[in-house]
Amino acid sequence: MTKITQVCVIGAGVMGSGIAAQVANSGTKVLLLDIVSKDSDRSSIARGAVVKMLAAKPPPLSHPKRAELIAIGNLDDDLGKIKDCQLIIEAIVEKLDVKHNLYVKLLPYLNPDTILASNTSTLPLRSLKNGLPDDVASRFVITHFFNPPRYMRLLELVTDKTTNNQITEDVNWFARHRLGKSIVESNDTPGFIANRIGCFLLELVLRKTIDHRLNVDTMDQMMIERMQLPSTGIFGLYDLIGLDVMKLIAQSLVGSLPNKDRFVEIYTNVPIVQKMIDEGYTGRKGRGGFYRLNTNDSQKIKEVIDLNTGAYRAIRYNTQGLEVTEYHEAIESIMKEFEGYVRSLVPEVTSNPTDIDRAMKLGYSWRYGPFELFDGAFSHEPRGQDTRYSQNIFDINTKMNVLSPDVFTRLIEAIESAKQTLYIYSDSPHFSAGADLKFLLQKIQDKDWKTIEDYLKLGQKAFMAAKYSTIPVISCARGVALGGGCELLLHSHKVIANQQLSAGLVEVRLGLIPAFGGTKEMVLRAAGDDVLLQKLLGNIIRQNKGTSADYFAEDYLVKLDVNMNEDYLLEEALATSQAPINQLYQPPAPSIGRSKIPSFVLDVDAADDNTKSIAKIMEDGLSGKDMNEADLLDFERESFMRLVKKPEVERRIKAIIST
Repeated sequence: MTKITQVCVIGAGVMGSGIAAQVANSGTKVLLLDIVSKDSDRSSIARGAVVKMLAAKPPPLSHPKRAELIAIGNLDDDLGKIKDCQLIIEAIVEKLDVKHNLYVKLLPYLNPDTILASNTSTLPLRSLKNGLPDDVASRFVITHFFNPPRYMRLLELVTDKTTNNQITEDVNWFARHRLGKSIVESNDTPGFIANRIGCFLLELVLRKTIDHRLNVDTMDQMMIERMQLPSTGIFGLYDLIGLDVMKLIAQSLVGSLPNKDRFVEIYTNVPIVQKMIDEGYTGRKGRGGFYRLNTNDSQKIKEVIDLNTGAYRAIRYNTQGLEVTEYHEAIESIMKEFEGYVRSLVPEVTSNPTDIDRAMKLGYSWRYGPFELFDGAFSHEPRGQDTRYSQNIFDINTKMNVLSPDVFTRLIEAIESAKQTLYIYSDSPHFSAGADLKFLLQKIQDKDWKTIEDYLKLGQKAFMAAKYSTIPVISCARGVALGGGCELLLHSHKVIANQQLSAGLVEVRLGLIPAFGGTKEMVLRAAGDDVLLQKLLGNIIRQNKGTSADYFAEDYLVKLDVNMNEDYLLEEALATSQAPINQLYQPPAPSIGRSKIPSFVLDVDAADDNTKSIAKIMEDGLSGKDMNEADLLDFERESFMRLVKKPEVERRIKAIIST
């Protein structure tokens, strides 16, 4: 296996810089190259891309420190540096002659085992490889990332019969394990899988909407309901991609597909769309698109275009009345034609319909793949009992993995009976959303304060059992770990965290404080440092919810291993059983000695009254006091009970549950 320790990305545009950022997120060094800038700083194009990475929303970098792994340069002065790279990913303009000119320029600097990849979304592999020496052509693949590369898991991999098998394996392994991608292997056909199907649906819906003189917003709403699409719908996605970009993709497909292909047959230049492009209405990146935000009296109002007149108006969803029949007829016509087209692509684009479903779910964020929709083959696996514990794997297994009293009881039993490392893992997309708010709300409404306090004591007992367990407790975390879920991570001996983890102590949004040990852990981790104490308690006051594992480790002082691909989360955790943790692990001695907490004042100038009152409780109850771990648990529990009786807490919990 070729060990990929450094990657070169050529092209510092949106896709190239996004790919470079994700490589850096994996902890891998990356060289980002672009053409020579006209400015005095000859690498300013690549440098500007890194500056944009640090400011972009959503952030392409998991943490600003990851930018330190990105070296920059240009294609005139720095080509010699690619000799240190085992993988080169080209992400330049979608023009075959420009790409060929680049490859010729790269040839003298390629090592015998360097892998060359193109991020093209439309050009065929056979055309890209044409003219390359056989040894280079055998190491050439297409790695089609989806935008934004950090957040979209799909990577379409295109190879052919001349591709070196070891190269295919190396790219597969690196993309899956280091870059966190889910790979769908596609045949070398125009648009590959996801764009071939996605673009067909977008163009089909656009033309049907125009032909039937229907409203964009109503059509979007009904398509979302019919196909369970993301909230962007069809026209919102069109805006996100960009009307000008969609036109280029569509024209490339038309130029590559046979004349009898249905995409070619339905595609025509739409005058109103061309007019929108000409006037700068290219979508979200422009003045607007099918939708736009209109600032009126300092308020931003979302408007939609009338395809018949070209004028914008306020959004109104018409899903009632006689007109709905016409929408239903149009949608049924679309679905019939869409199904026929998708089924016709097997085995042209892939011999496996499941690959099509995976490509659309991963690349377009569909809830269901096309064949799942056509065949009604949805996976609705019922959730079982609250927890499962077998073979040293503890699965919380409630809705959103909330922490019910039964979960705490079973966790204590699991820790006490485990003979070796206990892994806390779930197939759920989320580690844990925290306390069982429905249970808590019911007890608040019943004014059953004793049961609430018993619930807190049980949670504290469970997490302290984890912290002082004689066997290692390793948590495998992905999705969200909020409130009590975050507290469970804080009491685990080791955390294997997916890079996209969002974790934090957010109880203040309910008018409460962490009381399963989270407040206690913030004080203990400060270790008497006044500045650090204010920072860590500030996590609670600010409801600090990190946007990555990197941020969680830094903000909450957690030692963790970063996992890039959640499909291998448990596998990586189980591998630690072979690591020194089992030889070196010694259960910590319970903390019984009292120590003085530094005096502190929390910064809450901009906070609401609720947050200020909680900060005052912390300052009065902790600042300058002599306390041990048991005292801290008593403090957070007693403070929680004082706060939970306020009417505001009930109102806030109801609001959270109803969303």
